[in-house]
Amino acid sequence: MQSSVWLQFCFIFSTVWGLGGTLTAEGRDLFDAFIRSMLSGSNKEYPKPKGFKLNKNQLFPEKGTIFDYICDKRTNMWLFWIDTLDREYSKIPPNAKVPMPRCLSLKQNLRIWFKIIIGFLNCSWQVSELIIPTDETARQMFFLRTYLNNGFPVLFVGPTGTGKSAITLNYLMSMPKDKFIPNVINFSARTTANQTQDIIMSKVDRRKKGFFGPPVGKKGVVFVDDLSIPQKEIYGAQPPIELLRQWIDHGHWYDKKDTTTINLIDLASLLPSYSQYSSIQVQSAVNYRFRFPFAAFGECHGSSWWWE
Repeated sequence: MQSSVWLQFCFIFSTVWGLGGTLTAEGRDLFDAFIRSMLSGSNKEYPKPKGFKLNKNQLFPEKGTIFDYICDKRTNMWLFWIDTLDREYSKIPPNAKVPMPRCLSLKQNLRIWFKIIIGFLNCSWQVSELIIPTDETARQMFFLRTYLNNGFPVLFVGPTGTGKSAITLNYLMSMPKDKFIPNVINFSARTTANQTQDIIMSKVDRRKKGFFGPPVGKKGVVFVDDLSIPQKEIYGAQPPIELLRQWIDHGHWYDKKDTTTINLIDLASLLPSYSQYSSIQVQSAVNYRFRFPFAAFGECHGSSWWWE
């Protein structure tokens, strides 16, 4: 019985983020209303399945949207994302580089700002160098940790200034240096495929003939910032992105001098960040063949209830 309940929690959570992860803020509100009506049994067109075991107390709380919660296996309840952070991890380090996103409630605001005030009294922090644990930072770090540990590429999409790149960089820099080697690439309009290949190859060693990877015992993690920035060529393609697509799809590319195959191994994941005003706009800028293998998540400004 317990395992059945937990599986249903996992299924609902996967449905929310698998189908609604790239929705805009307006779309999330509509999706939230649809899922709630279906789970409560009030949707006559899509009735609740007979095998559904969750009771009213195990459904999403009324406050916020379904995107504001994560299922907790210990209690079989829905928690705010920020409540999943343990005390040590939620401490604000003096070397953090993440802009301050919003919180979920007045209580969380007071708790976090209390930490900030104490930090200013105890050391010389600067506002621009603070990382403030909120639901958004906790959520992005959860997906980073989950997909990175399993070797799946993940794509973050959202408006400029929502902290996508800063949160990812902070997470990468906090990873054990004896196990992971981060490789950060900042795309610009003039970035070429050759430059992209050179940057990635600068962090890998020759393992054997035709095979390259990070030092033995470590995994490389490639982070690409401003994914859509490279200039398009005459046929509409973006050469740096096409090179990355070849690596993701086939696991190799070719030597620029003699065209021999270069197989890339132990590169754990590709973590690009894409800035746009709407996650839908990514379709008009980045080739869909490149986006296909990614787990994509949209960074929204939140639902309307935050301002009520």
